[in-house]
Amino acid sequence: RSPRLSGSRLKELDLSANTLGDETLTAACAAASSLERLDVSHCRSLQSPTLGGEMLRSLIATGCDGLTDEAVSGLCARSPRLATLRLSLCLCLSLSLSLSPPRTHAP
Repeated sequence: RSPRLSGSRLKELDLSANTLGDETLTAACAAASSLERLDVSHCRSLQSPTLGGEMLRSLIATGCDGLTDEAVSGLCARSPRLATLRLSLCLCLSLSLSLSPPRTHAP
């Protein structure tokens, strides 16, 4: 069953060791616009959820075996305030994953 969130005031969300899929987590993140801390550690079914947001400062995704490089890169691009990112034991991530936001050059 999917969590129902309407969270303009929700700051922290712990969904660790859950069986949530990509679509459910994507919807939860989209509904929680003020989310600052998200823990999805050991959510082994996650692969390519759309994560992140303007307010997100911390993501704990330790042990998310299927999490992809694209999901993490997108998270970084959508989360300018991200200060903590824990990805240990995420076996599908490549060693060449770039976590730096793209730099823009002045014309």
